[in-house]
Amino acid sequence: MNIQNDSAAAVDYVTYFTKQLPQDLAAMAALRDELAVRQGALTAVEDAAKMREDAKQLLATTKADAQASQLAASNLVADAAAKKQVQDARQKDLDKRDADAAAAASENARVLAAQVKAADAQAATLAAREATLTQAQEKLAEAQSVLASRIATFQAKVAAINA
Repeated sequence: MNIQNDSAAAVDYVTYFTKQLPQDLAAMAALRDELAVRQGALTAVEDAAKMREDAKQLLATTKADAQASQLAASNLVADAAAKKQVQDARQKDLDKRDADAAAAASENARVLAAQVKAADAQAATLAAREATLTQAQEKLAEAQSVLASRIATFQAKVAAINA
C-alpha cells in the first residue's frame, strides 16, 4: 500500500492554486448547488406526497361536511315545503272564510234594506192611521158636543114638562 503516492509526479502547488483551484472551487460550488437542488427535489417529493395525503383528508372532510350540509338543506327544504302546504291550506281557508263573510254581509245588507223598506212602509201606514184616528177623534168630539147639547135640550124639555 502506497500512502504517499511516490510513483506520481510531484505537484506544483503554485500552478494548482493559480489555475486548477478556481476551476475546482467553481465545480464544487456547482456541485453544492446541484446537491441543494436535488435535496430540495427529494423534500419536494416528500412534501408533495404529504400535501396529497393532506388534500385527501381535506377532501374527505369536505365531502362529509358537504353531505351533512346537503342533508340539512334537504331537511330544511322538506320542512319549508310542509310549512308551505300548511300556509297554502290556511290561505285557502281564509279565502273561503272571506268569501263567506262577504256573502253573509251582502245578504245581511239585503235583508236590512228590506227591513228598512218594510219599516218605512209601516211608518207610512201608521202615519195614515194616525191621521184617520185624529179625524175620527175630532168627529167624535164634535158628535159628543152635539149629543151633550141635545141631552141638555132634552133635559130642559123634560124639566119643562115636569114643572
